[in-house]
Parts: sequence; C-alpha cells; structure tokens
Amino acid sequence: LHMCTAVRQRAYLSANACKMCLLLRISACVFPADAISTARSAEFLLPRQLSQLVLHRGMELGAADDTLFGCIDSSKGSGTVGHLTHNVISRAAYYEQAIVMALIPFMNPELYPEFLR
Repeated sequence: LHMCTAVRQRAYLSANACKMCLLLRISACVFPADAISTARSAEFLLPRQLSQLVLHRGMELGAADDTLFGCIDSSKGSGTVGHLTHNVISRAAYYEQAIVMALIPFMNPELYPEFLR
C-alpha cells in the first residue's frame, strides 16, 4: 500500500423538500500517480434547529452545535454525529469509514488495474 499524499474532506449540507438538511462527508485520497478515489460517509438528517442555524443564520455547523447543545468547540470534539448519537458514533469513526472506502482501490491494486494506470 502506497502512502496517501492527500486526504481531503468536505461536508455537504443539502436541503430536502421538507426544508431539513442532510449531512454527509466526502473523502478523497490522492496518490502519487494522480489517481483519485472518492467515497462518502453515511448521511443523516439534521434536526430542524440545526438546519435553521446553518441555512438561515449562516452559522458554521460547529458553532450551531455549540448553540444547540450548550457546548464549547464541539467541532473539535464529538461533532454533530457524536451529539446526535449520544457518542455511539464519534466524529472520528464517522470520518474513518469514508476514508477507508476511498482507499479500497489502492489497497487492492490487482482488482483495479484500470484505475491505477
């Protein structure tokens, strides 16, 4: 397995027909040959209160978490997923799956020869 030269993550909020937000994370791994693999985390519905703070008041999600859950720097701790799952799923575990999924072609180059050319 080669060393991943860059891992990029981005959070996406999308409003659905009920004006609620879904949160998901996209991870990408870039290797020396400029091959890029992406994967996404599970998505989940944000409570209406968080959706309103983010979409209508323009707050960062971490700041909205702090406001709703009465915390400080939750974006550096358990994050939204930790708060909503009562820490059954940590923010680190939430990211980890998407990163590992993005690494699959690089972990199995014999199964992805066209990808790694």
